[in-house]
Amino acid sequence: MIELVFYIWLLGATLIFVGVAMTGKANDRFEALWLLALSASWPVVLVVFLVGAAATMVSIVISWSR
Repeated sequence: MIELVFYIWLLGATLIFVGVAMTGKANDRFEALWLLALSASWPVVLVVFLVGAAATMVSIVISWSR
């Protein structure tokens, strides 16, 4: 569930990033805040992805051992 929130958050931030990159400017002040949040919090997103991958691997190993 937590990963789903991060996926949605990353999708929104990526769409804003692409929109700003294509137009060359941020039209709304929240677009700049999204870009700042995306650039500042990538280690947190990476940790969540790694925890999700580890949990998936553990569940696979548990299902194989049954």
